[in-house]
Amino acid sequence: MRFSVQRMFLKPIIQSTSSCAAGRAGLPAGPWAPTCRRAAVNGRRSSKRPSPICPAPFGRRSAVPLLIAILALCTGSAGAQSTNLSLFQDIAVECLGELPQGVRDVVLTAPNEMPYVRSALVSVWQSNGHAVFIADIADGTAGDRARVTIALEEARVAYTRSSSRLSRNVHLSLRYSVSNPDGRVLVDDRCAGRRSDVIARGDVDAVEHEEYPETQGELPPAGRYRRLIEPAVVTAATAVAVYLFFTLRSAGGDGS
Repeated sequence: MRFSVQRMFLKPIIQSTSSCAAGRAGLPAGPWAPTCRRAAVNGRRSSKRPSPICPAPFGRRSAVPLLIAILALCTGSAGAQSTNLSLFQDIAVECLGELPQGVRDVVLTAPNEMPYVRSALVSVWQSNGHAVFIADIADGTAGDRARVTIALEEARVAYTRSSSRLSRNVHLSLRYSVSNPDGRVLVDDRCAGRRSDVIARGDVDAVEHEEYPETQGELPPAGRYRRLIEPAVVTAATAVAVYLFFTLRSAGGDGS
């Protein structure tokens, strides 16, 4: 009896060179690794159109930080800036935070234009152990309390261009006097202070207060770069952010 022996040839396994050959699970590439639909089937390339189920070379992990950076660029500075109002308060406290030695309870007369300055001073004096009374309320009951009188000389905010940002200058000038209950003047002086820093032009609305005109300043004209180039850059960055958002969303849906 003859036996015909047929030589059997195994078709070689063609491994995909695609970066997704290891699949989404992070398995090592090899003959046992799950392959994507771009891999060869039975030794031949599939005639079907490849299905985009494999992760793109630009993966989600690398895209998320870029997306966050672009959104930060489009929304402007995220860092918190001191408001012009708070800077006025800081200057006033620096000028009048310490009362003359021997003064305990005081009756305060302050301008109505900047009530937040009066509030800041009252808070500091009370934290230092002084009892504070408002002149309009304490008249006739001042007794042996000292008197503090504050008059506003100047309060202004100025912006100047500093490259693509704004240089901010906040100036406050106060006239003040402190007198004993018997009318003897202890202090009669003038105090002026200034705060300067650099802010983004987009932060101006956040640092000003519409109800207090002295906290607002006139903006310098925008430079040529800002008028012409920056809108195009912001538009392009927004378009890229939207594209990345929907790309990542689509990739996440395919992987689920």
